[in-house]
Amino acid sequence: MGKSNTCGQTGVWLARAGSKSEAHLLFLGCNVIALGPPQLGDLTHADATRDAFKSLCRTAFPDANYSSIGGVAGQLYRFVHEVQSNDLVIYPSKKDGRLHIGRFSGHYKFDQSHDARFPHQRPIRWLDDVARTEISEELQKESRAFKSFYAIRSCAAEVFDLAAKVESH
Repeated sequence: MGKSNTCGQTGVWLARAGSKSEAHLLFLGCNVIALGPPQLGDLTHADATRDAFKSLCRTAFPDANYSSIGGVAGQLYRFVHEVQSNDLVIYPSKKDGRLHIGRFSGHYKFDQSHDARFPHQRPIRWLDDVARTEISEELQKESRAFKSFYAIRSCAAEVFDLAAKVESH
């Protein structure tokens, strides 16, 4: 679903707050989804191609392996160029065990003022949070992937339903 937003459809994304939930307070307290690494600098003016993002990653991390470069570059490319305002995002928090549901509410920005480790940011409007036990096994499974940021595909309809329940009240 994430890529389909180029056709005018709402995307559904998952974001993580770091391997040890380092960005948890940034996510919920500052109402942003925030990603690292800071070494790439502001991506606003980077060429809007995956190859350009890979090149930036190779320059910043010359000793990283090919798959690591591709993973980081791909996640940041999607975050900067594929996410649209009003796309849904879920954040499975390790800190509180809840699945936070929100909508992106603005464009990419580079901001190191709150936490320099996670400067790649997009504003978010949090809608609700639910216990992980309240979601399907399939969505629980899909939300366990290792990546920091990715499109939710097979369970997108469930996320739409969760958001619609909140937004209809």
